[in-house]
Amino acid sequence: HKNAVRKGENTSSLFQHLKATGHEINFEGTKLISNTEHFNKRIIREAIEIEKHPHNMNKRDDTSHLPDIWKLALINKRVPAMKTNTGPKTTQDTTTNLPH
Repeated sequence: HKNAVRKGENTSSLFQHLKATGHEINFEGTKLISNTEHFNKRIIREAIEIEKHPHNMNKRDDTSHLPDIWKLALINKRVPAMKTNTGPKTTQDTTTNLPH
């Protein structure tokens, strides 16, 4: 991000934000969320962070890399129970069949 701002890259959401608003970024005061060397892992991690913080300045659609179930888990901060096909529903009370 620092290089994109320094070079004035229009493809950078951060640079576009700074240019449009006149804001400045204190790069020395920032902290690294994750250090991932592998490109694919970095793209996935960035997509997760974008999904976790929907009101950020990053307007890219990187979250399209994430499966929908991951998006639900990030929104709810938990994994929803998976639906299973248990066959036809019955109205029979199965608790009476338990041994005493």
